[in-house]
Amino acid sequence: MPRVQCDDEEEVVAKSVEGTESVRERVDPEVARALSASDLDLIRVVEDVVDLLIDRNLLRFTDLPAAAREKLMQRRALRKALNPLTLLGGVEGDVI
Repeated sequence: MPRVQCDDEEEVVAKSVEGTESVRERVDPEVARALSASDLDLIRVVEDVVDLLIDRNLLRFTDLPAAAREKLMQRRALRKALNPLTLLGGVEGDVI
């Protein structure tokens, strides 16, 4: 994980890919924000892949662990609540 090393005034004095044992070291906030945004995008990709596999009968929803099924159902319900209208030609529950 990329890290930054800070001086006593919390100013960045060095960046590195591998950390050191310094107590003043912390994760680079810019990289952390970028990773978080990327994680959110990737979550939707994974959901879409799971839905595609289920639609093509390559995976049964019941094959997933209970915790995964619950999380997928919660996210589907949240997306549906955010966009309850079905657009012409759209599939019910699709979120734009």
